Amino acid sequence: MARANCRAVCYKRQKLRKSFLISEIKMPGQYTSMQQAELVSSPDPVVDFITDAYRALTDLGLRNKMISLPSASSRGRSIDFAVDPDVLVEFLAQPEAATKIGSDILPLAQDSQRSAAELRRSIISLIADAEIIASEQGIETRRLALGVIEWKDADGTKRTAPLFTMAVTVANDLTITQAGPLEPNETFPLFAASFGCTVGIDPTKPPSRALVVKAHAVEPVKPGGIAILGYKPRVNLNLYAGKSAAMHRAVDISARPHLSDVGALRILAGLSPARPTNDLNAPNQHVVEADLSQDEAITAARAGESFVLQGPPGTGKSQTIVNIVANLLSDGKRVLVSAEKTAALEVLSDRWPKTAQGIPGPVLLTEGGSPLGPEAQFAVATPAVAALKIPPGVLFDTLVVDEASQMRLAHSAVVAALADQIIVIGDSQQMAPSNLFTRVGQTQVSATMIRSLLDHAVGSNMPSRLLKQHYRSKHESLILFSNNNYYGGQLDIIPSPLRNGSLGSTFKFVPNAVYDRGGAGDNIVEANALISEALEIAKENNARRRNPLRGKPHSVGIITLNENQRDLILTLLPEALERQGLSDVDLAGSSGHERHFVKALENVQGDERDIVLVSTTYGRDRKQRFVANLGVLSQPGAAKRVNVLATRSKWRTVVYHSFEMEMLANANSDGAEAFRRYWRELQSGSEIRPRLLSSQEVSSDDIELVFSLMQKRLKSERYSVHRFPRFLAGFEKDDPQRYFISFYITGLYSPLQEASDIARIKNAGWQLCRIPIDQWRADPEKMVDGIYRVMSKASIVKIEF
Repeated sequence: MARANCRAVCYKRQKLRKSFLISEIKMPGQYTSMQQAELVSSPDPVVDFITDAYRALTDLGLRNKMISLPSASSRGRSIDFAVDPDVLVEFLAQPEAATKIGSDILPLAQDSQRSAAELRRSIISLIADAEIIASEQGIETRRLALGVIEWKDADGTKRTAPLFTMAVTVANDLTITQAGPLEPNETFPLFAASFGCTVGIDPTKPPSRALVVKAHAVEPVKPGGIAILGYKPRVNLNLYAGKSAAMHRAVDISARPHLSDVGALRILAGLSPARPTNDLNAPNQHVVEADLSQDEAITAARAGESFVLQGPPGTGKSQTIVNIVANLLSDGKRVLVSAEKTAALEVLSDRWPKTAQGIPGPVLLTEGGSPLGPEAQFAVATPAVAALKIPPGVLFDTLVVDEASQMRLAHSAVVAALADQIIVIGDSQQMAPSNLFTRVGQTQVSATMIRSLLDHAVGSNMPSRLLKQHYRSKHESLILFSNNNYYGGQLDIIPSPLRNGSLGSTFKFVPNAVYDRGGAGDNIVEANALISEALEIAKENNARRRNPLRGKPHSVGIITLNENQRDLILTLLPEALERQGLSDVDLAGSSGHERHFVKALENVQGDERDIVLVSTTYGRDRKQRFVANLGVLSQPGAAKRVNVLATRSKWRTVVYHSFEMEMLANANSDGAEAFRRYWRELQSGSEIRPRLLSSQEVSSDDIELVFSLMQKRLKSERYSVHRFPRFLAGFEKDDPQRYFISFYITGLYSPLQEASDIARIKNAGWQLCRIPIDQWRADPEKMVDGIYRVMSKASIVKIEF
């Protein structure tokens, strides 16, 4: 048993540099000498891939807070408390125990003292980052460190590592409650073992008596060794990656030698997949609607192919996953769906169609839930949760990974170790994995393993397919910029019936705003302008909830270009809502999945809301100087971030900016240039323009023939029609900015294509009238008269936002 004054000294035979890279550490007992020699010289690419993933997931560097806890500070989200860990553990264990930060029970330590405003801002920042990590990993990192292990490195520097951590809930009013059990640090014992020292932590004892150190040698410190000095009382609130050890255990080939034979790992290692042998005796099922490109993906999945499915924004990735999984389950397969974003998995689970009779529903695995049962056929989990909750030996036939551009390759190995077939779904034109969890100290990855699964799969020349039908946007300006600049104009987009500016994307200039460069790094005038619009939306939503006849409430998302502006808005917005008798519920949609969010741009991929408000944040400083540095948009390769920013809303996007956009003309980053191009395209009018007049030439195009005859028939009437690529649009001649009906000719395309067109036309807000092509061809004049009568009735129905 180690006391505060005890001293156990452990050694390492080779010199340890300060970086403590895991590649330089050979853990005793990890491999036999023969296994070590085989791993070093192995010609097997699968073993090499698994070993690289293991190393990337085993962070024994000093950046990891589970090994080296930063000193107490009066700034930032790390907060120390002047309380004995044993006393606090006992208090929090009481039923419904709660206390406030700064109270007599939980006073701030001397080194963490700060003003009430600074403390609240620190807590808001911690809450925001913790919620982002929970949504991206499914793991709670908002934790108290309770007691620390004091140790000394080879240079004689004293350091501490958490002894226990405990998940806690922290509210905006600074109330803190226990949210999980007291958990021993699993990472530091691995670190100590690499120096020949065994560290034990007894979870049944209070922190002051829980540490046990069994040293292989007790001698004075020598170069390359560490000294474990014993227990020290300290309580710290911060973000801790307490459960990361489970991920590297999941790809430990010394404990799980069968991994080298797992099909999905072999594919990711660059080996050719086994030839699919599945016979498709039954037609594809569509438990939700599917278009032709989605149906082709279903067929490939059922055939046993491993492939990449590129899904640009709004092209129906989620509904494609539902149909793929439903068909695989119907074929008797066992399926695991994984993504880094918990929100994406929750939506998939909650939207699983109730009409899919006889098909098992998803088991959504969570950090605090039960392990996966042996009979489960369909599981849904992030890699971190899969490592915790899927027992060793459980295998799936197929792994489907969503938002694969956001999943690190090392993380994908954790779930790839569980399946033979892998389907990688994502968008190469969107952002790479977030670095937030790395900053929390979870991993120190190699150059190979830090890339995304999607980039790796595409670079490995896995077969690839593309979804082209766009479903999401209620106005084409929400997607046209991205289609033109990122997707080569390949997306099939339906225009909006409203042309009056009430929908779509716009930029709003905020005069007299100041970016606090060198200070808080925020822009309070721009924040208040954005909040004013959010309040107007909240008022309308509140009225709609009280009177459903006014329509459904619209969900709101707020995006900022840095975390400082995010924290400022998170501080000001609740106060502004409360002053108006409103709450955050009034910024949520009618769906339970669409609570409002306030996030920095780095963390919004995969999110969508009805209305998105963007704070550009940067601008002139107090001395009226402007520096063309837009934070994350000025980093190398940032153009993809603009694509993400531009495609988050379904109805309307408003971008607030405090500087003239032409001031970016000489910016030397692709992100700033893409942002300026986004603004410029919106200024010039971003819409799909119809054909106003029919062709005077003889045509065999049925839509053109209908267009020509209808224009002639309506020439002297109050109505007329314009032509869009797939349909005709009716309008009143004295109000050409408002279309009130669409005419779609059936019988010209495949049933799947027609079903997709009709669904997307309706989703864009159009009234729809079908014109069967066989009836048109039989008697065009009679059909035109019928169309006129339809227009007379339809014109009285108002289409609005």
